[in-house]
Amino acid sequence: MNDESVAQAPVAEQCGLFSDCEWADIFQTLNLPPQQRRIVGLLLVGEGDKQIAEKLGLAVPTVRTYITRIFANLGVANRAELVLHVFRAFRRGCVECPRRQQS
Repeated sequence: MNDESVAQAPVAEQCGLFSDCEWADIFQTLNLPPQQRRIVGLLLVGEGDKQIAEKLGLAVPTVRTYITRIFANLGVANRAELVLHVFRAFRRGCVECPRRQQS
């Protein structure tokens, strides 16, 4: 796995939600910077602010600032909406991505 896929799929192997390819497609659709991608991935597997801070070597208030920016960038109000937004992005990709249609 190269550095870019690690930035895009921080928890792909741990959570089993999506393959590396699917993470890449989702994050391309969401158009988030690498650190926000990492945080979204950790939120999707249920990590709290403190756990995210510990895993990424950040302060908890910094994580909260990132989460606020992620919500604003994606137009969601909370973590539940974020999860729905990500899964909708995945479903759109399933329909639109020829790479997935071939498999």
